[in-house]
Amino acid sequence: MRGQSAIISTVLLSGIILAIVSATFIWGQPLVQKTTDKVKIDTIVDDLTLIKDNIEHTQQTGSPSVVNLNIQDATYHIMPDENGIVVRTTTLIPVITSYTYIPISYTELAYETELTDVDTSQTITGVSTPPGYDGGDIHFGNVTLEGTLYNVTVYVTDNTVYDHVCIYQGSDISDLNTECAEELGSINKAGTDFTISWVNSDGNEVIISGGEKENIGILGSDPAGIIAGKSQPVSNQQQVSLKLAYRSLKDANNRNYKTFIECSVGCRATTGVHRLRIERTRVERTSNNTYYYVKAYFE
Repeated sequence: MRGQSAIISTVLLSGIILAIVSATFIWGQPLVQKTTDKVKIDTIVDDLTLIKDNIEHTQQTGSPSVVNLNIQDATYHIMPDENGIVVRTTTLIPVITSYTYIPISYTELAYETELTDVDTSQTITGVSTPPGYDGGDIHFGNVTLEGTLYNVTVYVTDNTVYDHVCIYQGSDISDLNTECAEELGSINKAGTDFTISWVNSDGNEVIISGGEKENIGILGSDPAGIIAGKSQPVSNQQQVSLKLAYRSLKDANNRNYKTFIECSVGCRATTGVHRLRIERTRVERTSNNTYYYVKAYFE
């Protein structure tokens, strides 16, 4: 019996060891990968923080700065249209769990997508209807997007609830394909994509998102440059974007201060060792505004 017990104990011990080894292979790789991916993102955030510090030093003093970067598996873009710098990379495991930009270095974004709540409790007749329209009441309202007034109509199509929205000018819809969309679809107006974020089931209310609103900070207490990040699944990996963007700050007398990022040549860098040069090109002052123009480029 002692020999049999020894054999059973050996078998059990082998099974336990095998289970531990198997668990290491099953769970260890994701844990290691998560650590690796987090280090990658943390390194980029550190780079952007260093760039931010140097931009602000140059903006304040007028002295040029140079930032040495060792870029690993990422692309750095200096983007005047974004008034900042955008870094794109990939991870295998989500490190940032948001499809839209969220603040990383502060409590709010420099710019955020504007949400517009539209009252569509009125009804209307005599307008075009999208495919699948079931003959129910057409709800109606108005919205101002990017300074332009539009009509908004809401329909029941293939579902039992209101699910289709059209945004247009004039007395009727000119193009049912481009001026209408279902919930979560997008409609382009004046070069900006507006998303139908939510439609009330009875058609009385619509929420539209699109366009950017600047979160103006307070000079002396809020940062001008804010780092943000987002991540989106693509195939078997995450496409990550990290952004340093500059916003306006106002002082106690309501005067406005803002840094504008410029770049025309050397605006992109990929994997490797690079020198980012930062120069203040000019300062524009009026009674109400002070604008700093800072050129950044890879040498």
